[in-house]
Amino acid sequence: MFGHRLRVARRSAGLSLRSLAEKIDNRVTAQAISKYERNQSVPSLPVLRVLAEAVGVSVDYLTNDEDMVLEAVEFRRKRVTHRREETQIQAMVLHHLERYLAIEDVLRLPTAAWNKPREAPYPVLNDPSEAEYAARALRIHWGLGNRPIPSMVELLEDHGIKVVSVASERIDGLTARVHRKRGDGKPIPVVVVNKDDWGERQRFTMGHELGHIVMDVLPEVDEEKAAHRFAGAFLMPPEALRAEIGRRRHGIGWHELFELKQIFGVSVQALAYRCRDLGIFSPVLLRRLFREFSRRGWRSPPYEEPFAMEPERPKRFERLCYRAVAEDAIPKPEAAHLLGITVDELNRRITEPPATTVEQGREYAERRIEAARKDARSQLEDYWTCVVTDLAAPYQGAESWRHDWPQGYRVDIGETAVVLRGDAIGSFADAIYQFVAEHTDKIDDDTLARFLEEGGSRTAQLPPRVG
Repeated sequence: MFGHRLRVARRSAGLSLRSLAEKIDNRVTAQAISKYERNQSVPSLPVLRVLAEAVGVSVDYLTNDEDMVLEAVEFRRKRVTHRREETQIQAMVLHHLERYLAIEDVLRLPTAAWNKPREAPYPVLNDPSEAEYAARALRIHWGLGNRPIPSMVELLEDHGIKVVSVASERIDGLTARVHRKRGDGKPIPVVVVNKDDWGERQRFTMGHELGHIVMDVLPEVDEEKAAHRFAGAFLMPPEALRAEIGRRRHGIGWHELFELKQIFGVSVQALAYRCRDLGIFSPVLLRRLFREFSRRGWRSPPYEEPFAMEPERPKRFERLCYRAVAEDAIPKPEAAHLLGITVDELNRRITEPPATTVEQGREYAERRIEAARKDARSQLEDYWTCVVTDLAAPYQGAESWRHDWPQGYRVDIGETAVVLRGDAIGSFADAIYQFVAEHTDKIDDDTLARFLEEGGSRTAQLPPRVG
């Protein structure tokens, strides 16, 4: 209905009734627009045209009789979200899905059916750890085995879950169902992610939202913890992770952590939590890692870790638009409107292969240089941690070391000397880790370069106790 579509388009554009009236130079009042939205009045054709232009849609879109309803909407918030922002995002989702389903109709393609397992929703009755079974069962149903998932967006869309990315500083994710009048009447599940998040965070969000879709969590169980457990198990199956990292670990270096990050497509924080859940990492190791994650700023916005992944982008809708133009199913202006680009840009994309600009090449080179610098620092930290740990090993078994050696012991690395004090540090492992972490930040690029050229040939000695 016209009124519903106008309201959805207005909210999707982030406009109030008053601001929309101002945007069309008060051709009609805010009160008149409110009557249009409640289907109490109908605008003239000239007014309809300016309204459509102001909210960024076509006249055909506003007059289409397709009616869709978004239901069971659940937001995952980073912090307090204004009701108006939630309403705007819901409108954006409806607006995008209407265009998505419209292009499928034009091409006479059936909407990919929601490939829901017969046993779903999987019950979680007593503890979030029961989400492990749900993740394993869904992987089996979708024929994924234990392989890492290359693209969560493509996987979800292949199995009938529409993925929409929106820009929001306050919302991590959203799940919902969409009902439409036409078709078989079955609800279409929808997952919404923040388009500005790093790829590894988006992938975990999609796994988290998928958990909400396929699980039935009893009220006495923490639903968010269950969804987190599901996401970890779905992205990092226990067999695959143990095959890469082992069954028990008392320590791990940066280089290995970031290799695993790239294998499974998750953040090192999600990886550490998953290893904790599976009993691979001890609580002591987990605390040590998260202290360092916090110190390096990876646990606060913008959550950028080394080797940050590019955001995953839903691409099927875009491909269908190009296909519709190629098959003369829709005119180019309509396709350009659906894609949110100009006709000139659409023609360029159709007729010219993608090209890497000089600026893109420069940005890529800078990213590679920075990644190499971070990798060098990680290698240096790994080396020093191993050396100092080995040298301190004879002392680690002494329970009374803090009392026997209150002044600590000294470690010489190259020309650097440090005293690790027994009365200030909780354990030898913490002392070693603190030294390596704090000292590495002070190293300049020339020192890093020399370290790499020498193949990590730093020397270290552990003299007798100090004092």
